[in-house]
Amino acid sequence: DQKIADLLFNRTARLLLLLAVPVTYGIFYLAPLIIKIIYGADFLPSILALRVIILIVPLLFLDSLFRYVVYTINKEWHYLWILLALALFNVITNFIFIPKYGFVAAAWTTLASEAIGFALLSHMILRGGFSLKLKKTIFSILRALLGSIIVYWVASALWPYYIATVLSLIAYAIVMLLIEFEEEDKQLLNEAASGIGKYAVHLYNLARSFVGI
Repeated sequence: DQKIADLLFNRTARLLLLLAVPVTYGIFYLAPLIIKIIYGADFLPSILALRVIILIVPLLFLDSLFRYVVYTINKEWHYLWILLALALFNVITNFIFIPKYGFVAAAWTTLASEAIGFALLSHMILRGGFSLKLKKTIFSILRALLGSIIVYWVASALWPYYIATVLSLIAYAIVMLLIEFEEEDKQLLNEAASGIGKYAVHLYNLARSFVGI
C-alpha cells in the first residue's frame, strides 16, 4: 500500500533525523575530549577533521532508510551507478585537495560526496512515488538546538566544556520529549527501543551459549 508505505517512510525518516542530530552535536563539541582519550594529545590536530566528518551522521542515518526504499522501487542498478560515480568523485577530489590541505581535505571531500549522494537518492525516491516531508522536523530540531546552545553558553561559563555539552544534550532531549515529539514519534521510539532490547538479549544468549555458560 503506497499510502501506508509513504507514511511509515516519513515517520521513520523524522525519527532517524531527530536521533542523529544530538549524536552529531555531542561528538562535534566533545571532539577534543574524544581525541585525547582514544588517541592521546599527539592527535589533537585531527579535531577539525573529526568535526567535519561527523556532520555526515544525519545523512548516513537517512541513507540507511533510503537504501531500503530504493530496493522497493526496483532502482538497484541506478543506485549502483550513483555509488560508482560517488567513488570516482571521491578519488578525484582527494587526488586534487589532499596534497595541498592534508587529511582535513579528505574529511571535506567525504562530506561533499555524501551530500551529493543524499541529494541523488532523495531525487530517486521522490520520482519513485514517495514524499519527503521533513520541513516540520527541521524546525523542531532548530528549536531544540537553540535551547541546547543557550544551555551550553550559560553552563560553559561555570563548568568545563564537556560538562556544558552533556547539559546541553540533556536540554535537547527534554525539549524534544516534552515539546517537539508527537505521539506517533514516541510510539515509534518505544517500538525501536523494544526491538533493540530484544536483539541485545538475543545476542547475550548467543554469547552465553558460545562460551558454554
